[in-house]
Amino acid sequence: MADAIDQLRDALRDRYTIEHELGRGGMATVYLADDLRHHRRVAVKVLRPDLAATLGPDRFLREIRIAAALAHPNILPLLDSGEAGGFLYYVMPYLEGETLRDRLVRRRQLSVGEAVGIMQELADGLGYAHDLGVVHRDIKPENILFMAGHPVIADFGVASAVGLAGGTRLTQTGLSLGTPMYMSPEQALGQDDVDRRSDIYSLACVLYEMLAGEPPFHAPTAQGVLARKLHEAPSRLSYLRETVSPALDEAVRHALAKVPADRFDTTAEFARAVTPGLTQDLPAAAAPPARVRLSRRAALLAGMLAVAAIGATVWRLQFSHGRETVPRTTGSTTIAVLPFENLGPAEDEYFPAGMTDEITTRLGSVRDISVVPRREAQRYARSDLTMREIGVRLGVDYLLVGSVRWAPGDPGSRNVRVTLALVRAGDERQLWSTTYDRVIDDIFEVQSDIAAQVVGRLGVAPAADERDRLQSRPAANHEAYVLYLKGRYHWNKRTEEDIQKALDYYQQSVDVDPGYSRAWVGIADAWIFRGWYGLLAPRDVFPKAKAATLKALEFDSTLAEAHASMAHIHLEFDHDWDAAEQEYRRAIQLDPRYPTAHHWYGGFLSAMGRHEEALRQAETARDLDPLSSIIQTWVGLRYYFARKYDAAIAEYVKAVELDRDFAPAHWHLAWAYEAAGQPDEAVAEAERAVALDGNSLVYQASLGRAYARAGKAKEARATLARLARASRERYVSAYYIALVHVALGDLETGLDWLERAYDEQSAWIGYMKVDPRLDPVRTQPRFQRLLGRLRLDS
Repeated sequence: MADAIDQLRDALRDRYTIEHELGRGGMATVYLADDLRHHRRVAVKVLRPDLAATLGPDRFLREIRIAAALAHPNILPLLDSGEAGGFLYYVMPYLEGETLRDRLVRRRQLSVGEAVGIMQELADGLGYAHDLGVVHRDIKPENILFMAGHPVIADFGVASAVGLAGGTRLTQTGLSLGTPMYMSPEQALGQDDVDRRSDIYSLACVLYEMLAGEPPFHAPTAQGVLARKLHEAPSRLSYLRETVSPALDEAVRHALAKVPADRFDTTAEFARAVTPGLTQDLPAAAAPPARVRLSRRAALLAGMLAVAAIGATVWRLQFSHGRETVPRTTGSTTIAVLPFENLGPAEDEYFPAGMTDEITTRLGSVRDISVVPRREAQRYARSDLTMREIGVRLGVDYLLVGSVRWAPGDPGSRNVRVTLALVRAGDERQLWSTTYDRVIDDIFEVQSDIAAQVVGRLGVAPAADERDRLQSRPAANHEAYVLYLKGRYHWNKRTEEDIQKALDYYQQSVDVDPGYSRAWVGIADAWIFRGWYGLLAPRDVFPKAKAATLKALEFDSTLAEAHASMAHIHLEFDHDWDAAEQEYRRAIQLDPRYPTAHHWYGGFLSAMGRHEEALRQAETARDLDPLSSIIQTWVGLRYYFARKYDAAIAEYVKAVELDRDFAPAHWHLAWAYEAAGQPDEAVAEAERAVALDGNSLVYQASLGRAYARAGKAKEARATLARLARASRERYVSAYYIALVHVALGDLETGLDWLERAYDEQSAWIGYMKVDPRLDPVRTQPRFQRLLGRLRLDS
């Protein structure tokens, strides 16, 4: 960084004195500088080196001269441009005023009149440029500044110049001009014929955000935003905000049409269409109740509470007042906590998921409140159903919706905003809403207050012990808690890379708080995962898992998660069937709603040949956590071990539909296809598992077996050779080597490897009694002796 700025200073020393960096965008880095010729402060924007190399100076400078000719009061002028020392740069006036983004961060939403007025001035500037044949291509709040109270468009011409000069080369380098939440569908798709109607679409996105507090489409990734733009309609502004007139609502929807030909042809037409909105800025009390809709975005709070970015310096707690309290009713009050919306990047998803879990758990601790399991409520996280419709489908009286966002622009920030609303499903009436702007050290207090507020608004009087649970802390230390949530988020992904990340986060958590029992369970489960998927030798992982589990039980002997983990260790390493079943039952007794206990107990029952009981436990786990890919996959595994292959395939397919990139589902589906006599499909699924997680030697061995069953002996033996080479540096499961040899008809060699798997204490030998892949050796005396040694021969 220092070298780059020094080189820039040297290259521009005759014209500009570079002071310091102001910020970075998708295309350029911005520096504050003194213009030596005119004695004024300017903003020097330097194109990214890879972009500059792609364009070349001649074409870029030739095209950007068009922008230099623009002269309009709502367009920030381009003062200079050039090439120096390998840098491509352009210069604009430096304005110390705020951007529209700053204003939205500060005020969240603008009045209808102010928003429409800003939009019309921007439309005038855009229309002027469009008449000269210049398209901006990057209209967004960050590129709109205020000068003397009027909005001006910055960076005008640079995006269009880059687009025109770059042509197809930009697509080849993977650079997409514009910002996903504001760019038009045709621009996001990389189409060549982007015209002024693309700017109209982006301007409509900006107007939508000024009114609603967020853009019309939101998702954790750029691909997700594009998918929503292509396949979904934005929520109506009149649903989100009562003061938006039907005419203004319709004008914005018209400008947001997916096909350019269906939009306004000019910005002037758009500006005229929104003019009625200037006379419709009514007080909220004068407007009719809004019809609330739910979507993946912060329209979760539609018509009740607009979600905004977090203020960067002011952190306070804001409560709504004057809301009604629900009359106390006889019998249990039912509520669903819908998954809190993540308004930040995808890597922040762990935190709203953890908040949703915690609030659900706290509310569920009150006897007079019946709470829908989080995974069941999660089915409606992406739904466009009304609150009333969701209430009917979930069978609940009330819904709690919310969103979470960390402070923007500061990766190390400890500030978080939680926005909530409690809604009566029957008439979609908001009963309570609030926004918490807090530091993470206060998050337990926030969780306790949310739960207490909801209970109070529902008219429920908790008993003394219930009040204690409402105020309980999931961890003694906030930092340890956040690290634990990150660990669970990665553990659920089930890839080797993610499991290492999970283990790292769990270890950091107990380093911060050595007495945090759930983090110790996390460490145990991470090591158990490595044993189940054959990532490391059993004796290298299960003792570590057992030590961590004992630590967890030392700090909390009533923790169901710890007893379930100990049971799994007894099953897969100690091969102590009685101890395993005792621990599984103890875990379920302590927490009947812990899905993993039922999920793993089902595996134990399958291994023992108790298939009907196993299926009941698997289905119970799925009822408690219906969107878990691994739990759904293991429902299929229960049918597989019961030799009901068609049913197993159907369940595995459901798991794939939940997450097409979930490797274990494809891995197990390959087994079922193989057993059902569909070898080509088995190979395809095994190949898909390897493609998704190529580090897994177990997946590679399963592919070798699928090759063998498909009559591709050469490919199967080549797989064995690769595994033999890999075994010089990494552990390779003897059990899975045995399965490949058995499929090739090398039965004696297969039995040799099975005996080695027994000596290794492989996690899989406990399933020998029921594994269909071992049928060719099942009657062999050596195999029967192995079952006897395992006490599985009865």
